[in-house]
Amino acid sequence: MMRRARTLEHLRDLLYERPHEAVWRQLIAALAAEPDPGTQAIAADYADGTLEAWPYLLRVAPRPWWAARQRGEQPPAWRLARALDLSAGAHRDKDAEAFARSLAMEELPALLLRDAGLAGAELRTWLTRVRSAHLTALDLSANPLRRAPDVAAIAESALDHLDELRLRACPLEADAFAQLGAPGFMPSLRRLDVSARRMTRDDLRLLWSGGGPLGLDTLVLEDAGIDELVSEAFAAAPGPARLRHLHLADNALTGGGLWALAEGPLLPRLATLDLARNGLFWRDIRALATLADEGRLERLVLDGNDIEDAGATFLAGWRAWSGARLVSLRACRIADPGALALADAPWLPGLEELDLGDNEVGETGKEALKAVLGMKVRF
Repeated sequence: MMRRARTLEHLRDLLYERPHEAVWRQLIAALAAEPDPGTQAIAADYADGTLEAWPYLLRVAPRPWWAARQRGEQPPAWRLARALDLSAGAHRDKDAEAFARSLAMEELPALLLRDAGLAGAELRTWLTRVRSAHLTALDLSANPLRRAPDVAAIAESALDHLDELRLRACPLEADAFAQLGAPGFMPSLRRLDVSARRMTRDDLRLLWSGGGPLGLDTLVLEDAGIDELVSEAFAAAPGPARLRHLHLADNALTGGGLWALAEGPLLPRLATLDLARNGLFWRDIRALATLADEGRLERLVLDGNDIEDAGATFLAGWRAWSGARLVSLRACRIADPGALALADAPWLPGLEELDLGDNEVGETGKEALKAVLGMKVRF
């Protein structure tokens, strides 16, 4: 019983973390270290509900689970997995390909093919061979996808139910961005990630101005070199009509970049805005005040910017921000004055999470925030 309690306690701590590949690996290791199949099954039941909110591409089935399934066995935690990882040449392994073409692809609707050297016709052929009609999430990061025909190959591979597409670190050229931004491109797509590739203003304009996938609600443009000049493209058109979640971490929106975004038609529609590590100062985030009473922002991530106590005080006094659910201010050089200002924010009681990790908040600030949020605040 003590071992079971320790396993479940460790699992609970992991599930409290934000979704991440490293957290998934730790979770799988914790389950593998539990020798009792009964306890494994209980732990899997415990984790199942929380993991439903995770992206499928993070929930990769470990290789030992493949072997068990091929033997006709059912690993106790098999139902937690959602993705098959055939990256970096693993797709050429005959056993892996056979597994991908088996019933497992219907049970694991997400596929990772990162850094696999695939493009164009070869990619189209390979996706067709692995029951692509069942795929809901596909990660093609670091493949040599360059021109519009490469992007078209994805759309022409019977991916009728694809919900998420990752093209991180792919050398996409302008015509490829035009293809991605074309009206009606892959209408089932809801989440698109084209991060880790430096974009020009024209690239962003082509992606942005066509309207793109009709159902797109999440766009990830992290580490894309978006600065004040490039961000002007956001103001040129409203972008995808249903877009509500924009992730811009690791760019360079300091100076006028955030203001350029705020002056466009998009910001009032957003529910999530991730601006982590953009070189922002507290004066920059005053651009958010342009939302006034029409803003719908629920989740704001400002990790790794120089927000300081002045910025925390500005956010605390932002009375129009009644819908706030998550505010992340990790490593923002905030001390007790900023924490005390946040503790008095009118929107604070409605938060589901406030993250102030890696700051300089002392006991006075911590106690003030805990009095309002309890376990919902992290330090």
